[in-house]
Amino acid sequence: MHEARACGVRVVGVTRRRLLPLAVLALVVGFFVARGAAVDSHLAATPRAAPNARSPLDDVRRAQGAGAPHTTRGSQFSTQQSLNTSAGVSFLHRTQAVGSRTGGTELLPFAQPPPVEAASEPTLADSGAGASPPPGPPIEIYDVHAERAPFNAEVTWETSEATSSLVAYGIDRPTLWTASSDGKAHTAALSGLALQQPYKVWVMARAADGREATYETATPAGLLSKPMTATTSGGALLIDGRLFFPTMVWGQCADGYATSLAAGINLFLHDPCEATADAAERLRGHAFAVPDAFHANGDAEDVNLIGSYLPDEWDTFLPGDLTAEAVAKMVPADAPSPRFLTLTNHFFSRADPLPQGRGLYAPLIQAADVIGFDLYPLQNWCRSDAFDAVFDAQRELVALAAGRPTYQWIEARVMDCKPEFAVTPQTLRAETWLALAGGAHGIGYFPYSWTPDVGAEIAAERRELDTLAPALLEPPAEGHAADNAVKLGVREHNGALYVIAVNSAISARTTVVTVPAAADREFTTLDGSHTLTATGGVFTDTFGPLDVHVYVAPPSA
Repeated sequence: MHEARACGVRVVGVTRRRLLPLAVLALVVGFFVARGAAVDSHLAATPRAAPNARSPLDDVRRAQGAGAPHTTRGSQFSTQQSLNTSAGVSFLHRTQAVGSRTGGTELLPFAQPPPVEAASEPTLADSGAGASPPPGPPIEIYDVHAERAPFNAEVTWETSEATSSLVAYGIDRPTLWTASSDGKAHTAALSGLALQQPYKVWVMARAADGREATYETATPAGLLSKPMTATTSGGALLIDGRLFFPTMVWGQCADGYATSLAAGINLFLHDPCEATADAAERLRGHAFAVPDAFHANGDAEDVNLIGSYLPDEWDTFLPGDLTAEAVAKMVPADAPSPRFLTLTNHFFSRADPLPQGRGLYAPLIQAADVIGFDLYPLQNWCRSDAFDAVFDAQRELVALAAGRPTYQWIEARVMDCKPEFAVTPQTLRAETWLALAGGAHGIGYFPYSWTPDVGAEIAAERRELDTLAPALLEPPAEGHAADNAVKLGVREHNGALYVIAVNSAISARTTVVTVPAAADREFTTLDGSHTLTATGGVFTDTFGPLDVHVYVAPPSA
């Protein structure tokens, strides 16, 4: 597929720099800020409803609300856990060594009671004259139900009085928030969940006078138990109408599936060794297989089969005067949808065009539903100074795809170039997040026969994707870095703000980052190791070579 090509493709206007290791990601979580109360901004965040601007995911969110079908029943809870405070809420905090995703301590303090004041002389307030009303009783959160389907969940609960209430959720700690609801009976839809992965859930409630309560529970794992239908909508891939973020491999025989599944791969394209139905059977409900559009002979009722793929790098074999009508005649009428198409990188303005030119790309893309490409700066271009092309080309493909979901193949081992251009966990990580910042709604790793350390990095990245998927599938928001080497992707999801910043250079950078929606909010990187506060939507940060920072700000007022 991707290996059989020369190294003569040209990228222009990039500067060579030295390669050093990466830093790690970090995260913070916050809750509500009392309406009208003066609370330190670094201790609390106030939930709000989703922005007025309509997201392409709105239709999906509505489909994931009350009354949606479920295949697995979650645990039911009846509790009277109440934690009362008039101050802010403490953060979930995780400490760990730089460069590591393991070890360290993890704390999850919920709302803390206010400090006890020392006794003082009686005043008029003590007798009730002109005093504030006494605090109400503790808020009770009870009848918590968590119902799980493969890629979504529904949480319902009641509060002992009318409150503003929402759910935060994540795999290890809160990384996503639902929209808030008011009243005593509440429902929240959790979307973009990873197959066979349980999620922790924090139900949070706040009364008008500032009293707060938090209750922790979890969803069960999601399972594949019936055939499902893949579609596309709003630039995202959906399975039975639910958000799905694919991580893919190409050309792996079914006897090697176990290694890829262990790394978090959930979509397999092109098994050259077995009939597709036999390969899909080996997945046993863990992931999906995509058959060849020209030889889609699998069982349509197989629980693991979705869509089909068109010829790999088809742009290299087609004429420059291609029309949409000509492409439509070449694609089998019975090829299952959605149809996946992987292009070369020759559509990219900084790569040499194919001999037949770039005019074929627009009509070719019309024949497909999910569009991807491969661009390997180390192992095809034999360059260590072209990582920025991963981001820039992804942005150009998003524009060319005209609303279709896009993906990018990331180089995962040595292919064409000398050892000094070897793929490492650090380069793979930087390329993955450059593609995501550029708007990729899926990631492929090629070839599948990676080294154990690269496989461990793919697994770590998959876990991070699973904690952020609904946010990553949102449309881009405004943001940029003053230093063009630092590439930025900004997303908003249910009032939370996410900023992906990647240093594409192999030298350190300090730069000013502008994100208008940030206002004066505080951000923490995904692993909790690095916190900063924006002022008027601007902050400054320092990046090591090929460093990746994913900043998260919880919902604010």
